[in-house]
Amino acid sequence: MKEITRIHIAKVAYDVELAAKKDLEAYLKTLEEYSNDTEIIEDIEIRITEILAERSIKKDDVITEVDVVALKRQLGEPREFMTDGDIVVGSEDETMITSNSVRKLYRNTDNALVGGVLSGMASFFKIDAVWTRLAFIVLLFASFGVAILVYIVLWIAVPPARTAADKLQMVGRAVTVGSIRELNENEAGRLTPRGDVATRRALAIVAGIICIIGATGAAMATAVMLIAVIFGSQHTI
Repeated sequence: MKEITRIHIAKVAYDVELAAKKDLEAYLKTLEEYSNDTEIIEDIEIRITEILAERSIKKDDVITEVDVVALKRQLGEPREFMTDGDIVVGSEDETMITSNSVRKLYRNTDNALVGGVLSGMASFFKIDAVWTRLAFIVLLFASFGVAILVYIVLWIAVPPARTAADKLQMVGRAVTVGSIRELNENEAGRLTPRGDVATRRALAIVAGIICIIGATGAAMATAVMLIAVIFGSQHTI
C-alpha cells in the first residue's frame, strides 16, 4: 500500500500519495519560480481543484500519481527553449485543446454597465456587447418590462467570472498555465485610473436607474392596458 499524506490546494485539503505530493509540489515550485506572481499561482491552484473535481476527486479524497500526470498534461509543462533559455509554459497542443474547450456562461463584470449579464452573454455568443445591450433595450419595451425581470433572474443565477480560469472559459479558451499568465499580463496592462473606475460606476448606476424607470413605466402601461381591456369587456357584456 502506498504511503498517504495530506496536502492543501487553494485551501482545500486532500489526501495524497507521497510520491504524487512531491511531484505536484515540485511542479508548482517550478511554476512559481517562472511566474514570480502569486496571483497566477493562486489561479492555477483553483484550476487544479476544478480539474480534480472533474476527475471525481473532492475534499479529503486521495490524489494519485496518475492524477498529477493528468493535471500536468492539462495545465501544461514548463519547458526550456534551447535558443535563448526563456521558459515557456503551456501544452504544445494548446491550440487543439482551445478549439475543443467548453464555453461557459458567466457575468462579465470587467465590462459591465450594471451586472455584467449582457457583456457575459456577448462573450458567450462571440459578439460585441453593444449588440446584446441594444437587443435588451428593444426587448425591454417590446416585452413591456418583462425583460428587466429576466435580467434580474440571470443576475442572480449566473455567477460572475472572478478567477482567470472563469474568464478563459467564458471566452472558450483552454485553461493552461500559459493562458492564465497571458490573461493576467493583459489585465495588468489595462489597469485604469481610479477616476475612470468611478466614472464607469456612475454611468452604470445611471444606466441601471434608466432601465428600472423604463421597466416600471412599461409595466404600469401594461397594467393600465389590461385593466382597460377587462373593464371594456365587462361594459360590452
